[in-house]
This record gives sequence, structure tokens and C-alpha cells, in this order.
Amino acid sequence: MQSTQEIADNVSIDELIEKSIKINANMKGGNKKCFLFENYALLEGYIDENKVKLLISAGERLKSKGVNIARTLEYKLTDKEYGYLLQERAFGTPLHNRINYDIPKEDIPFQKQLYISRLEALAAESQKFYDKFVDDWLEIQNEKIKIDPSKTDNFYYQEGKGITFIDLEAVGSVEESEKSIETVCSEIAAVLSASNKYWNFIGDESVSDIIKNSLSVVFTKLESSLEKKGMTLENIRTILNSRCPAVGLGNSTIKNDKLESKESMQDKNKKMSIKNLRNDILSCGVIRTEIETQVEIMQKYHDLDLLRAKKEQGLLTSDEVVMLHESEINIAKSREEYRKSLNKETIKQDISES
Repeated sequence: MQSTQEIADNVSIDELIEKSIKINANMKGGNKKCFLFENYALLEGYIDENKVKLLISAGERLKSKGVNIARTLEYKLTDKEYGYLLQERAFGTPLHNRINYDIPKEDIPFQKQLYISRLEALAAESQKFYDKFVDDWLEIQNEKIKIDPSKTDNFYYQEGKGITFIDLEAVGSVEESEKSIETVCSEIAAVLSASNKYWNFIGDESVSDIIKNSLSVVFTKLESSLEKKGMTLENIRTILNSRCPAVGLGNSTIKNDKLESKESMQDKNKKMSIKNLRNDILSCGVIRTEIETQVEIMQKYHDLDLLRAKKEQGLLTSDEVVMLHESEINIAKSREEYRKSLNKETIKQDISES
């Protein structure tokens, strides 16, 4: 791919066309070539002049509302239905790169890692991030603009900032662009989960749990956003579970903003901690009769499993992130000190017996 060309702001479309003739396109689509410059993207190819005019006016209205789109700024025809579009440059990276269902064998490890890294990043995003994405989607649709959910690389993602819609198409009528909220729910789920990648990798035991856990958090936040638009939780979950059945929304006991009371969670947490602690101790070779002494360590950090559970749901505050990290370190140190004390007692016992 060619590097981005640096140009001054307020450059004319004619200047960019002149520059594009001398360089290779950064990207090529079905009927367009794309040249990337510092703050702009120049598209060359088929143009429907009437739709482009609608797209430019709609883009101005959407931008004034704060909707995250890469606007079409102007155009120039070089033939009856052929020419150039000047658009704002979208920053960030494609939400998910487009792939075929049959991924080449040698490309699988890279694509798998890329996918789970993106899902983990999305799971860490705030509720506000998802509210904004849903709001923007509906605002764009209301402007008689078509959003194509099959092209996941037409959604540009900036971590912690949001998702920008690019390469939009004006359709000219509300009937062509308007979709039910149920359809919007399904399409947003397809974009966030990258359906073809989901079906490629969900059966892989090495990453299936990561995919399920990450999408569970993503979809839980999406549920909250869509409930605000009038959808029922039952309806949302039916749609999301049909998109990604393995996620199993509604089966988890911990939900966003619907956690059990701290007291009841702590009671469950102590039982979970004893079980986890027993497994940890036994895996370190410590005899089972010493487990009760180790429970004292567990009681010092009785919130540890609650923090771990909240981490899986992407609900940790910055203070809790620090608390979890320190607790993990401290409990590991306590276990190590305890193992050393056992060894010392064993040595003393061996000396006395000898």
C-alpha cells in the first residue's frame, strides 16, 4: 500500500486529481479506486451525480449533529457517469478487515489474533461508546443514506473515541434506507461481531472462550443501548443469540448494571474462592489437610473473584483495576510465603526425627 500523501488543508479537488495521476491507488474496490492524503480521501470511479448531491447535503446536516461520518465534500465529473469524489479522511483502522469464509491456512493465526484483539478492545469500551454508535446509525438511516453491514471495513474504529462511518451511499428515499429497529439490531450485531470471522473461529477451542466472553460484554452493552430505543430485552436477546448462538445471552448470572448485591456476591465469592484456592494449592503440591489454613488468606481478599468476574464483563473502574492487580500479587505472595513455611516445618520435622 502506498503511503498517505501530505497536502495542505483547503486544497482543491483539481490539485488532488493531478496528484493522484502520478501515484498508485491506496485501495481498490468493486468500481472505485481510493487515494489517501493527509486529511482527505479521493475516490475515482462511477458517480451518480444526483445521489452525490444528496450525500453532500445530508453529510453537512449529520456533521452539525456530531454524527461520526467521513463526509463527501465535493465531486468532479470527467465523463457522464465517471469522475472523482473528495471525502474527509477517516482516522483509525477498519473495525474488522474483510475476509473470505475460506481463510488460507497460512493466514489463519494472524486473522485469529487480529479478531480476538479487536473483540477484547470493543469489550473494554464504555456504555457511552455503544450509545453513540447506535444513535449515529439511526441518524444516518434517517437521512436516506444506506449503511452496508457486510462491509465491516467501512466502519473505522478509534479506541476510546468511537466508530466513524465511511463510503456511505445516498439512496434517495426513506423507503429504501429505513429499516426496523429489529433489523438495525441484527445489522449492528453483524458489524460488531464480524459474522464471517465469528463462524470461522468460534469452533476453535483455543479462542472460543475469549470470543464468547468478549462478545457477551459487547452485546450486553448493546442491549442497554437498544433498550433505550424502545426494544424489549427479550427481543434483543433473541436477535443477538440468533446472530452468535454460542454467546448465550441471558445465561450469565452477571450482567451490566444488573450485578447481584455485593453481600450475596461476597457469599458466593467465598465459596468460589475456596474452590479455586483448593485447586491452586493442590496444583502446587500442598497437602489437602492444610487448606483450612489457606482460607485465612482467601478471606483477606474475599472480593478477588468478584473483581475477576467484573473484569470478564468489562465493568472494572480504574480503581478496581489497580485493586485487582494488587490483590493478585499479594495473594500470590501469601501463597508463596505459606509454601515456604511448610517447607521449613518439614525440614524441622526431618531434623528432629533424625
